[in-house]
Amino acid sequence: MAKKIVSNGDQQYKKNARVDGHYEQIWQNTGKCVFCDLKKKYILLEENEIVLTINLYPYIDGQLMAIPRKHLYSPKELTSAQWETVRKFGYLAKKLFKEVHGYKGMWTLIREGGTAAQMTVTDHLHIQFIPFDQPDLCEWHYRKLKFTPEESVASYKKQVASIKRLLKRYAKKYQGENF
Repeated sequence: MAKKIVSNGDQQYKKNARVDGHYEQIWQNTGKCVFCDLKKKYILLEENEIVLTINLYPYIDGQLMAIPRKHLYSPKELTSAQWETVRKFGYLAKKLFKEVHGYKGMWTLIREGGTAAQMTVTDHLHIQFIPFDQPDLCEWHYRKLKFTPEESVASYKKQVASIKRLLKRYAKKYQGENF
């Protein structure tokens, strides 16, 4: 039997939605991209069509996000000015985390790729600013490596022609330069 969705005004219900197990039901029943429909009351700042907003379903108290107003899929679609705004908002987030919550650390997580990248809500690009105070917040699952780091860098260094081609493509596409 499905749980009843409580109204958006019930902040206590939403407060621990991830921990209590009803986050999935909430976001799946919105029927729209929640990042395209941000409510003003949650927005801290907006600059260069990038919004600094609170995460309504945070992993930890105070978590913030930078979200493009336009529904973008990848960071490569951001302009230089928008990237600088994201960088500025990250700086601000880290300072606010320390002042308001006493957190000294922060992870910056660029979320793109939709469900293939374990994004739950949408494929709308967003950058998470996640404060942390203890290592238990994000548990990493390391994999047994096939290659040593030296072997990996040697493999990449053999890709000189590919690297030059990709850098040229990048410059042409994003910098308007011809090599």
